[in-house]
Amino acid sequence: MHAEATYQIRNTLLRGDSPGLQAALAGVYGTDERPRCLCVDRGVEMYVAQHAHLVIKRMPGTGSTHHPSCPSYEAPASDTGLGDLLGEAVIERGPERVEVRLDFPLSHVSGPRPAQAAPAPSQSVSATPRRLSMRGLLHLLWDRAGFTRWSPRMEGKRNWFVLRKYLLEAAAEIDAKGASLASRLFIPEPFRPDAADVLRSRRSAFFQALRLDGSGEHVPLALLVAEVKDLVERGDGYSMVLKHLPDCALALDSATGRQLARRFERELLAKAQQPDTRLIVGCTLRPAEQGLGHADTLAMIAVTPEWLPFEHLLERALLGELVREDRRFLKPLPYEAGPSAGLASALLLDVGDAPAPLYVEVPTVCGQRLRLPDQRGAGTGSKTWVWRPGEAFNIPPLPPAVHADAMRRQVSG
Repeated sequence: MHAEATYQIRNTLLRGDSPGLQAALAGVYGTDERPRCLCVDRGVEMYVAQHAHLVIKRMPGTGSTHHPSCPSYEAPASDTGLGDLLGEAVIERGPERVEVRLDFPLSHVSGPRPAQAAPAPSQSVSATPRRLSMRGLLHLLWDRAGFTRWSPRMEGKRNWFVLRKYLLEAAAEIDAKGASLASRLFIPEPFRPDAADVLRSRRSAFFQALRLDGSGEHVPLALLVAEVKDLVERGDGYSMVLKHLPDCALALDSATGRQLARRFERELLAKAQQPDTRLIVGCTLRPAEQGLGHADTLAMIAVTPEWLPFEHLLERALLGELVREDRRFLKPLPYEAGPSAGLASALLLDVGDAPAPLYVEVPTVCGQRLRLPDQRGAGTGSKTWVWRPGEAFNIPPLPPAVHADAMRRQVSG
């Protein structure tokens, strides 16, 4: 729910900050009646969900039908990497449920596996179903938690406490391997020296519950999401130091550490060159009696100080300029798409009735482009904006913003 949004609940118009909103939502919660967001003519149906309190959420597949200035607006899935995954790796089961099919296990099989006969040669060819990687899962969590969106109202209001709260809420609506992702997800609480023993006890209880949930040879894996403070090479391996977990670093063997440093060199370089870059790690863990246990599958994403994910430093520079200019925008995420997917680096939401896609072309040493605009946003009616750093080092003038009051549709009573 957002203070600047207006909703119609039964025959009453209420803003997101109206004192009577909770009572109105309670009157329709659990019924077939749906609130309507009045950002466009005739409005857009929403639904009511129960978290710490009742909240209004957009219906699946309706995000792009909201006005770009509306906080419920969402880019069409085809304009992000999510579009290629819907129906296979990401399946919407209803307003509050999403099922994901992962390309990594959420359980560890201990002991020797029984021998199996070699399968007979196949007499047919079948397509390989798409699966969500650890990096793709991080993107999905960021998307559903709302950390791909920015408006000037968010300045100074995002921290680890806020991030953790909304990531856990997003995970509660995602099912993986037949269980809620939230039951496996461990995000460290903000560390406070005066509460160190309490935090350690709660962490131990979480991992102990997972260990007890195992049966026989199958050991459930925890899913850790944390901010990386440092990746240090030791004599016999690597140590990943995590913020808010000062008493237990994540130990990696030499082969895993080298592979991680090589695979995520771009993210580590961004952190080295821009120290205020935040590195987020997602990994599966085999719970141990002490510490974090053994890490299996790992991935990292780089985010700005505002927790907005970015792919490379030029894209980070663009997002930083948008924040400095007090612009409203979305950051489309690539998920499993490669750098040649032609996705916009940002979608401006404050330019009128259609978002404006912003592209960054990044030439490689061999002269090829890592990111080319493919006119995916051409149907929005906005002129495509492209920054070509090879031709102009400074960021070109951005499409002018339209004042929010001029964009907002007037709703008659």
